[in-house]
Amino acid sequence: MIHKIITSGQSGVELAALDIAIKLGIKCGGWTPKTERLKNETLLPQYGIKQISTIDFHEAVERNVLDAQGTLIVSRGKRSEESRYAVKMALKHQRQLLHVDLRQHSAFESASLINSWIYLQIIHTIYITGSTVEMDDTIYQQTRKDR
Repeated sequence: MIHKIITSGQSGVELAALDIAIKLGIKCGGWTPKTERLKNETLLPQYGIKQISTIDFHEAVERNVLDAQGTLIVSRGKRSEESRYAVKMALKHQRQLLHVDLRQHSAFESASLINSWIYLQIIHTIYITGSTVEMDDTIYQQTRKDR
């Protein structure tokens, strides 16, 4: 069972994961780079996200990978630069890794695959990343589906 969901708070998959965590009463948090977009963000405390002191996303991704037992990447086709770096860090730090491409799996298949992976790998804290709304304007809604 998942006890904590970690993201860097980007729009799309990450924000959907945080909103689901709050809805289900799951603890959430993570690390994000210091950017103009987040300077006045009032939702950071709600999501438990902390800013690192640099604008480089690499450090935030590595911290998020290290703070979780597994990294889940959700995309529809092409992965983001952050997602590609998350793969490198998960491999470097020998963390569990799953990439679900929504072009290849139905919503039910994706949910079943993720659930099985979490159960089999005994993942309690999960780092979730993936496509942003800039890459795919429907990814937030598809990731957050309640069905």
